[in-house]
Amino acid sequence: MHGRALCAVLVWLLPLAVRAQAPVELAPVEVQAQRKPQDERDVPLSLTVLDAERLQDARISTVDDLSRYAANTQFSKNQLFIRGIGTGANFGFDPSVALFVDGVYLGRGTAALMPFWDLDQIEVIRGPQGTLLGKNTLGGALSLRTAAPQEGFGGTLAAVHGDLDPLTLRAAADLPLAQDWALRVSALAETLGGYVDNRTLDEETLGRRNQGLRARLQWQPDGDWSGWLGLEVNSGRLRHFGSQLSAATPESLALYRQFDPQTEARLDDYRSSTDMEHSGAGRHAASATLNLAWGDDRLRLTSLSNVSGSRLDYDYDADYSPIPLLTLGLDEDYRQWSQELRLDGRHAAGEYLLGAYLLHADLGVDSRITALPGGAEAVAGELSATPALLAPILDALRRPGLPDPVSDQSRKRFRQEAASLALFGQWGWRFAPRWELAAGLRWTQERKAVRMRQSFEDSGLLFRSFLDEQAYQASRRRREDDWSPRLVLQYRPDAQATWYLLAARGFKGGGYNDLAARPDRLEFEPERATTLEGGFKALWLARRLSLNLNLFDSRVKDLQVNAFDGSSFYVQNAAAARLRGAELETRWRLGRGWSLQGSLGWLDARYRSFPNAPARADQSTDSQDLGGQRLSRAPAASGALGLEYAAVLGGGWGWRAAADVLHRERSFLSLDNDPADAQPAVTTLNAQLGLSSAGGGWALALEGRNLTDELVRNAATDVSLFSGNHWAEVDPPRRWSLTLAWRW
Repeated sequence: MHGRALCAVLVWLLPLAVRAQAPVELAPVEVQAQRKPQDERDVPLSLTVLDAERLQDARISTVDDLSRYAANTQFSKNQLFIRGIGTGANFGFDPSVALFVDGVYLGRGTAALMPFWDLDQIEVIRGPQGTLLGKNTLGGALSLRTAAPQEGFGGTLAAVHGDLDPLTLRAAADLPLAQDWALRVSALAETLGGYVDNRTLDEETLGRRNQGLRARLQWQPDGDWSGWLGLEVNSGRLRHFGSQLSAATPESLALYRQFDPQTEARLDDYRSSTDMEHSGAGRHAASATLNLAWGDDRLRLTSLSNVSGSRLDYDYDADYSPIPLLTLGLDEDYRQWSQELRLDGRHAAGEYLLGAYLLHADLGVDSRITALPGGAEAVAGELSATPALLAPILDALRRPGLPDPVSDQSRKRFRQEAASLALFGQWGWRFAPRWELAAGLRWTQERKAVRMRQSFEDSGLLFRSFLDEQAYQASRRRREDDWSPRLVLQYRPDAQATWYLLAARGFKGGGYNDLAARPDRLEFEPERATTLEGGFKALWLARRLSLNLNLFDSRVKDLQVNAFDGSSFYVQNAAAARLRGAELETRWRLGRGWSLQGSLGWLDARYRSFPNAPARADQSTDSQDLGGQRLSRAPAASGALGLEYAAVLGGGWGWRAAADVLHRERSFLSLDNDPADAQPAVTTLNAQLGLSSAGGGWALALEGRNLTDELVRNAATDVSLFSGNHWAEVDPPRRWSLTLAWRW
């Protein structure tokens, strides 16, 4: 049904193309996916590129929004998946999809929690990028480019209000300073309302407050030198998580209703029943980046230096119910500094790039799981008799000589120091007038040292009996060396088209699990991916239609997976996976003010072998064989198709109307491929209507999201301790917002 809807939109657009008159050429798109400015058509990679105008018009302000507009991606909070490869919710994990801001690699997936603001461009880069972008780009990369100072004095002030956006303010100003110097300052203040009603606490959940301040000082003299200094601080706070029960056994539901009679196991009412009063999360981050360059188009030396850090606190109701049974708290402290040097230039028969990279990172994670946080009285006071479901848990906490169990806590203290050194290069050779061959190689050495301690505040009986935990201390070190090659063949039959064939390898180092319940679950091994990709990029119809199409086949060895077995998280290496598929990117100036853009993808991502996958809750075994089954978060088809119309009114005023159809096929959200935790195929519709004054000084825009009011899960898995119960988090329902902006 949803696929037919997309086809119907395409068929409806064809007459528009036939009637098109006075077309406008597509503007060139510059990207930096290969560590230097290039026309997007010359880059032999699968890319989705969204510029500042597109980000603003579609109000793409989070990675969740972005994922809807980039085929074969699934982003949610700090979990980034491209072509089925990504990282689950483990704070000790390095990400499998790397995040770059102004070319700087940020080593924590939690950096993706901050909303976007004042960006020039976003590039979604698919496939292993180990040679030019480095380690931890196994699935691909997400590259954000912040706005640079513009010539002269100017700025923007925008306010957003809606049913889930009480108030958002975004501001930016360009300030010319002395000769050759310019400054851009931008700020964000955002308050977002919640959309899931917690009936137990009688509060709205998922409300957010975000603030950010960014400054960029740019130096652009007439000579060979140039540079910029960027500073940024940001913070965000989530008030209450909105986890809902999606399924519960009759026995569990009867027990839950003794604590809250309104408890339901359904998602479509946007209501939850959890008892933790102070659940939520907060993140604070700061970053400083210095970019210096010398040279010209023939030879350029670039230095990119960065120091950054972040702090995250996280408190969660780990039993997902109104019973005061389990809570999870976590504090993450991360610091990194990095230095990259690049030399790129041209020679008689092509181009070359040489570089060196150094990263040092310190990570600290303190976590705590508390059983019976309010003591036994908080549980027993609501019960007329001890139910059979709770009896084993309460019995496990009983102390000799004490009539009732008391609270208990498991604490984990994780400290990791990591250093990475890399040398890389790529050489291009035009061996014929229309042919070019490029070969690249990156050597990476990575060292990690960890100290891990798990202890119990009291006896730890519940954690030993039900969560399979042990008290232990461990200190370990590891070193890994990797060679990541890249080979590209390009053919340019004319100035409007490029064909390419690419073979590349990606690498992600092994490491340590910050939530390891036992020492044998602490360490995991590296994973590697090799891909073969071919495609073409072309401009047709007098440069009005851009069409990029690619096919890929990737093999992943020792895939790292973050598993939850119903009681604890552990990390293991799945044996192997194979990813095959295609992506289509298009932009089309139809004429008469009409334009079309789309990103469509097909994906077949399956385990080649995974004999020890975690079992589903309804299975009697401890594991299952998922060989031949689909990877989680890897829908078979996904994409977005957008249609826009713009016209000029009297007096120079302009108006625009746009609609985006966003589609994603069914996908599993938990590693055990439990159908109870799957997201069915879904098609959503976003629309915008805007009015702008002559010269673009004032602009007013009305936007609607999820206009068909679809129910969309973004996370789901089993409930701890209660087999057969499941929880999920869902995206917002239909919502409207109004934006007023002033540009000067």
